[in-house]
Amino acid sequence: METLNNVQNAVSASIAKAIANFMKTPEKRLTTAYIETRLETLEQQWQVFFETHINIISTKSTYEEVEELYIDFKSDLKDRLQKLKSSSTRSSSLSYTESGRFNLPEIIIPKFTGKYEEWQSFKELFLGLIHDNKSLDNTQRLYYLKSLLTDDAEILLKNIPVTADNYARSWEKLVSRYNNKKYMANSILNRLLDQKSLNSESAYGIEQIISTTCDCLEAIKNLGVDVSTWDILIVNIISNKLDKDTRKAWELSASSDVSDELPTLDQFTQFLTAR
Repeated sequence: METLNNVQNAVSASIAKAIANFMKTPEKRLTTAYIETRLETLEQQWQVFFETHINIISTKSTYEEVEELYIDFKSDLKDRLQKLKSSSTRSSSLSYTESGRFNLPEIIIPKFTGKYEEWQSFKELFLGLIHDNKSLDNTQRLYYLKSLLTDDAEILLKNIPVTADNYARSWEKLVSRYNNKKYMANSILNRLLDQKSLNSESAYGIEQIISTTCDCLEAIKNLGVDVSTWDILIVNIISNKLDKDTRKAWELSASSDVSDELPTLDQFTQFLTAR
């Protein structure tokens, strides 16, 4: 037990030191590669701390302090990384060689795997950054499109050559397959309902449930569905995914409310976040 506590203390000190060193890092050193390395190291340190926490009864204050350090530092790193990548994308331009070949700027869009719940987000990003981009021609648009597809979606366009004439029909083929509200809604709802139940109290597990639930509701809203009256259903569904201790604490909290109002999803997520 003492050894495990020592490990936690060492990791905690290491994270705090990393934050202090990062704050002193010169601007010219804050490259994409440097920040990505910092993020990877932070994730590794947090994983060690979290796994150690599971194996010991660590003081709640220690765990919460380090968790806050981790969340704040990770958020700062990701913000800085996004700014660097956005700046790099904006400053990039198409450069043509004498042979007529081109070097395309990197455009950061998550790859589309063919899962219906991913389609709406992918479509909006692709339309905004590539399809409606006046600096690109159709050959370049199709090159981007094919490079952003994996798994089932990639197979759909696998045998289509990258030419200007093939872009419109390739995009229409993709839209025809995946722009199906019924399939998208079913896929999103399955993701919401199929979330794994927690066997024990876990801050990370609760965070994942909240994040997935909010993502699913936002995706359903983007399909034109009014989810404003879904609170009582979502609260019931998600509370049944919680471990028994957290679920019992929520039930006690809800029952202590003397008003006759039904609990809202905001109240539920605030309760979980405060755990």
